[in-house]
Amino acid sequence: MRAAAFSVHIFTALGAGVALIAMLEAVREHWTNMFAWLGIALVIDAIDGPIARRLDVIRLQPNWSGEVLDLVVDFLTYVFVPAYAITASGLLLPLAAPLLGIGIVVSGALYFADRRMKAADNCFRGFPALWNAAAFYLFLLRPAPWLSALAVAVLAALTFVPFHVVHPVRIAHLRVLTTAALIVWALLAIYAVDGTVTAPIIKTNGYPSSPVTWTNNPPSINFGPQLGLSEMINTGDDRIHSPVYRQGTLWCAHTVYVPATNPTRCAIQWWQINPTNGASTQRGMIEDTTGTTNFAYPSIAVNRFNDILIGYAVFSTNQYPSAYYSFHACTDGPGTMQTRSLLKAGISSFWSLDRINRNRWGDYSATMFDPTDENLVWTVQEIPRTSSLWGTQITLISLNTNRPSLTITRTGSTVTLSWPLSADPAYVLESSPVLPNATWTAVTGWPQVISLNQRVVTMTLTGGALYFRLRK
Repeated sequence: MRAAAFSVHIFTALGAGVALIAMLEAVREHWTNMFAWLGIALVIDAIDGPIARRLDVIRLQPNWSGEVLDLVVDFLTYVFVPAYAITASGLLLPLAAPLLGIGIVVSGALYFADRRMKAADNCFRGFPALWNAAAFYLFLLRPAPWLSALAVAVLAALTFVPFHVVHPVRIAHLRVLTTAALIVWALLAIYAVDGTVTAPIIKTNGYPSSPVTWTNNPPSINFGPQLGLSEMINTGDDRIHSPVYRQGTLWCAHTVYVPATNPTRCAIQWWQINPTNGASTQRGMIEDTTGTTNFAYPSIAVNRFNDILIGYAVFSTNQYPSAYYSFHACTDGPGTMQTRSLLKAGISSFWSLDRINRNRWGDYSATMFDPTDENLVWTVQEIPRTSSLWGTQITLISLNTNRPSLTITRTGSTVTLSWPLSADPAYVLESSPVLPNATWTAVTGWPQVISLNQRVVTMTLTGGALYFRLRK
């Protein structure tokens, strides 16, 4: 029985291990995973007490204080890890976040040291340092930073106000109600954070190899050069975001820092990977080996023909941060990219530090083929509009280089002309009153609308016949 009693202490102490894993997930900004581990810690905390009382642990293991152990673990899972998440997530006003984070842990530590934290009826006295629940609602509702900061300040102050809060399992005459409410809340919390529950399986088939060695992070927190300022821009790390599964293979792109021993530039590495064995089918780089131009924040799109388009940000001392893309046609050689193309040039240098002194930049890059036309690609990139304000560039790119077909329908004096939206926008609709010896002029005065992936012009003929063509 003594061994069984001691095993309850081990079970309680496992909550500290769970807190460590939750903290690691929080540092990686994997907030859903963090809340999942804090949920496991909550389950441990809910059942270890009843088990300890059932096995009479206090009598069988008098040298080990389950109460002290529980307070240590609870401080980690209810206060410390949530305090980091609230402070580091950007939910609070940047200047107030560190001070409020300190306020959370200091007020929580004092609360757990207060011998009056529980009243005679087992109710909590004051706000019971439930910062895990507070963090959950802040992440779920995402109020304005000033409102979040105010809520945190109020809760920290309420820690020292002597009002009673019902304990979820220790108030005997309310136990059925509070336990049922706790279960319902937990189920709703799981659904709110992670949607419907599924059972994903992680299976490692192998690892692709590259002749290039790189390091995960740049040597300085801000690494991307820019025109107009000596201060640089944060270019992130080498994690892969938004891989694409198409035609039975995985496609992905990420930022790499080379050379690995002493990085002097950042480049983009892209992959086609066989998912059955992890082997690299093809791999390429978008880089400037001289180090003058740096590339970061790529997003990749692939169509059914295996045409590839990658949108990304470019950083250099001879230009403001700008948005570019590179294209690889299915007929191009493996691992190659055509000459990069400008999407939008930045119009200012950029300097806006976050809470950890990052000159944060274009984390948000997205590229995808239009689901209705695989010759059209949408890409969303960032550019600086002012020294502290970024803008979003949304571009539709047509890959169709063939002359589009023009469809003409006439009903009485009304003529409808249409051609594919995927056609190069450089094509202009022109008309001529005669053939041969045509005199072509651009069609103006009639609006061009988009309908069902077609550019459509509807006009009324008031004179004789007209001939039409598309020309660029």
